[in-house]
Amino acid sequence: MDHVSESLVQLAGIDHTEDRKYIKVKRMKVVIIGVRHSQQPDERDADPSELRSAKDALEKSIHNVIESYEIRLICEESRSGVYTIAQRLADRHNPRIRWVPIEMSPEDEQAAGIPNATERNKKRRYLDEETMIWREQRIPEDEVRERFFVEKISREAGNENAETILVVCGCGHAQPLKEKFQTLAEQLEVVWLS
Repeated sequence: MDHVSESLVQLAGIDHTEDRKYIKVKRMKVVIIGVRHSQQPDERDADPSELRSAKDALEKSIHNVIESYEIRLICEESRSGVYTIAQRLADRHNPRIRWVPIEMSPEDEQAAGIPNATERNKKRRYLDEETMIWREQRIPEDEVRERFFVEKISREAGNENAETILVVCGCGHAQPLKEKFQTLAEQLEVVWLS
């Protein structure tokens, strides 16, 4: 947790749709951790040592956030059918923490007018020649997916009456989600981990 910044805004409701569905939560703290998706699966046996180290660091970060912020709900952008580090930590915590996947299903993508967006997402990586780091280009579908994430997270928080939520998502979604929560909410604390 090298860089932690906090900001406070107030939550009146979240309005993503034309029919003005509002999700009301009294007070909510959101902790966002941006990850590389390859770090999320709990399986480590066949991983190269660098990836195992990255997964160990992610597990430690998630554990520290759970304990430091008294997390009561974990929402994670993850592939269907993949058991993740965050999911395992939620299952084993006492008391158990509710874990909710926030990735769009193919049916959700179809309904939102962005069929196969998740598959197209995987093909937009490029090598930043200045930094020699692999990056992902943002595409219009990212905006639609992030609105879906925020709506689902807010709904789940309201259903659980969760005041403290951990969101684990791809690195490319972390900053936009932070901005969406800050602009769409009124009493919401966003803790940013980079």
